[in-house]
Amino acid sequence: MSTVLRRRACGEDQARSAGAQRGRRRRRGLLASVLAISMAAVVLGVASPARAASPYYQFKSVRSGLTLDVNGGSTAPGAQVIQWSSNGGDNQRWALFLTGNQGQVVNKKSGLCLNFDGVVGHTLTQEPCDGRFTELWQFQVAADGTFQLRNYWSGLYADVYGDSLWPGAPIDGWYGNGALNQQFVSVFLG
Repeated sequence: MSTVLRRRACGEDQARSAGAQRGRRRRRGLLASVLAISMAAVVLGVASPARAASPYYQFKSVRSGLTLDVNGGSTAPGAQVIQWSSNGGDNQRWALFLTGNQGQVVNKKSGLCLNFDGVVGHTLTQEPCDGRFTELWQFQVAADGTFQLRNYWSGLYADVYGDSLWPGAPIDGWYGNGALNQQFVSVFLG
């Protein structure tokens, strides 16, 4: 009996054919997933890590007058965002990559995105800019030029913890209440 006939008799060709079909379906499914994620990034206006130059801003709490700052000038992912006295450091400078009124807020010193995990009361952090929804922010601008920063994914707002007036207070995610500790002004730095 020839090798071909033996394989057919044993069902090897059928098994290989079924395995090849499963492999093609997996590859097609993976390709479709990659395309869907890419299209979502384009539709949502998510910036890629390689970006054109953008001007920088400082964000100051209306309530305390203190500036959003990456704690300790850290460049590490997961570093907390706090309020601090304005010192001109790059850890207090933020670039905006927006489509309309929403997008990413990127720290100049670290190159990482402002991020919120969605848990009420948790502190905002900086994380790698990879297009996840937790790093998308909506700017809700009032007539007087102040704004609130609303996390796109959770619907919660950047909030100075405990309505604190002190340097070092964390910036957390909290329910929108319109209080002054959830309102910010931007200072254009160029």
